Amino acid sequence: MKPILLILPLLLVLMACSANAGKVYEEAEIVANSSEETQVNQIIDLASSAIFAILESEGIGRNMMVIDPTVDNPYIEIIRVDGKELSSAETARVEKLIKDTVFTKTDVAFNVTLRPQTKEEIRDSQWSPIFQAVIDETEKKFKEYRGFAYSFSPEPLQIIIKTDLRDNKSTSNREKIEAIEQYANQIIERKIEELTVEKIAYKIIIRNNDNEEIN
Repeated sequence: MKPILLILPLLLVLMACSANAGKVYEEAEIVANSSEETQVNQIIDLASSAIFAILESEGIGRNMMVIDPTVDNPYIEIIRVDGKELSSAETARVEKLIKDTVFTKTDVAFNVTLRPQTKEEIRDSQWSPIFQAVIDETEKKFKEYRGFAYSFSPEPLQIIIKTDLRDNKSTSNREKIEAIEQYANQIIERKIEELTVEKIAYKIIIRNNDNEEIN
């Protein structure tokens, strides 16, 4: 949901992660863009309050949730990260309870999905703070920094740092490229150790202002 750093206008993302392992995720801003925003936010507030109350009463702990009332088929997706096992019958019962309760509160017939995290989502959530550290620290350290992206597919994990550098032909540019790569690598290794994240193979890619790989 990760994300990390997706454009999600008029969407509630209480914690974001994504199950799409093949997508390259990039920094983006959340954009609010219509006069219907107030009404949508009211629906989201009513729905989320009702859902939290139900999950608490059902003993379902930590979760990630997306509520989107703006599409043709409004949906609520709740991703359980509490490790609690639920049978298919229990899951169906809670989904129906949420659907019916939210409808009485909002008059919106949401499709409701309640499911556990996938392995890809667990991996993404573990690496999310590492990516954020790379973004924050690299942006502060290097004025040439202009963006970040990553992709778990194809392997190895690709960690992409975008720069304003034009090329790698000059000595000064080559030194800057090497410095950015080494700095990012130090951040990654430090955060892996701090967060006790399982280490996987990764490649740091530095791109120029034309998005060409230059390291």
